[in-house]
Amino acid sequence: MDLGDLMQRNSIVLINLSMATLGETECQISGSLLLIMFHTAAMRANASGRRARQPFTLIVDEAHTFISPVIAQMCRESRKFGLGLVLFTQAIESLRHPVAGDLSTAVLASTATKIFMRLSGREARHQLGEHISPEFTAADLVRLPNFHGVMSMAAAGIPPFMFKTDPPEPAAHADAVAFMRELSGRRYGTPVIEADRLVVLCARRKSASDSSARHGLR
Repeated sequence: MDLGDLMQRNSIVLINLSMATLGETECQISGSLLLIMFHTAAMRANASGRRARQPFTLIVDEAHTFISPVIAQMCRESRKFGLGLVLFTQAIESLRHPVAGDLSTAVLASTATKIFMRLSGREARHQLGEHISPEFTAADLVRLPNFHGVMSMAAAGIPPFMFKTDPPEPAAHADAVAFMRELSGRRYGTPVIEADRLVVLCARRKSASDSSARHGLR
């Protein structure tokens, strides 16, 4: 998978790193490697010239799972390479890592737009007051009603403001979801028959290589 090419073509790339499927360690390692690959691809595109660079947004769900110095570096540098970074995490304190250190300060200082939903008292007091004051206090974040949040847009020069989101709709778009999956599979996927053929081919090559190695040892 050529991430640089996909980014330049403005493709939608979905990568499922389910901890239940991969395991905790494997998930963390894979996610950290992918972050490095995206960052490297963005730097290479930037080196080829600004005209050739295609802006790309990287969305990282459960970002605390992949905490490493890479995320802090990406927060500081990714914008100038045309790579936008959106991080989702359940708790700001989860951005603390025994090896990488406390990355919450780096993340908060490097992100121009912040969205805060209802938080616990401890979370609300953790370096958040300065980003929403004087319009709001940490206590306001604790008492936010359902489906409400506070947004801070420092780069736009707009004072922090409260907003309301729409409640989740019933599963009325199941047909649309199935259609999008089918369309994405047709455009970017590999037919099952072809995938099976490639798997068998790779297995045969590996078997032949292992056999040659055993004979070579003899």
